[in-house]
Amino acid sequence: MPAAVYPHENLEDLLSRLIPGLDAARAAGGLTGIPRPIPIIVPAGQFADWLEVRLARLQGVCMGLQFIKPGEFIAQVSSLLPQTRGSHLDPWNRDMLLWYLLPHIESVRGELGLREDKPLSPRETFATAKLLADHFDHYGHSRPELITAWLAGRHAPVSPKAKGSFAEKSEAWQRRLWLRVNDDIQASVHARPHPGQALLQEAEELGRLGAALFPRLFVLGTGGLDPLLVQTLVQLSASG
Repeated sequence: MPAAVYPHENLEDLLSRLIPGLDAARAAGGLTGIPRPIPIIVPAGQFADWLEVRLARLQGVCMGLQFIKPGEFIAQVSSLLPQTRGSHLDPWNRDMLLWYLLPHIESVRGELGLREDKPLSPRETFATAKLLADHFDHYGHSRPELITAWLAGRHAPVSPKAKGSFAEKSEAWQRRLWLRVNDDIQASVHARPHPGQALLQEAEELGRLGAALFPRLFVLGTGGLDPLLVQTLVQLSASG
């Protein structure tokens, strides 16, 4: 699965490099049968909208492209693995994760700096769970090594500069909370491993899937790429 990666520090330069690549991918697809959309991983929906308009203006039409955000792509790939195949709901999606966090908010209110003598309203509890769901989702994508350490019963690695800092002190209760939520998910009807772990455990299967499902793939980046996305692309590319 060859993947072409285009960082876009200069948008016009991005287009000048992307268009020939898309033309070559279309030519390689041939003219027989129903053409498959060419997947393009984009950093955000707004960027996909801009790109679609610019391609249409430059080429007269914008067809046969599938714009996918990094999280959607990772979810799509992980849903094809044996451990998650056939499951229609992903409990690790931040919108689902929120509901698994709700029962645990009271247990961490002190760590969050919330007054323990004042009950939280339903709105405050929901908002706090949503904030933590976003936080854990960010960890899963940007710091997959942290999730790996927690599952192995280890503290997350901390840089020497962070020793004794708030980040180091807050890691312990976040680890305990994440592990409790993980236990709840694994005991539920939607049980499935965290996407980052499923991808690591099924590296060989990912290599096989890469050649079959993504013969052509374009990745557009805004500076640094999502580390979990990079990990997925490396494993998908293992088949060549």
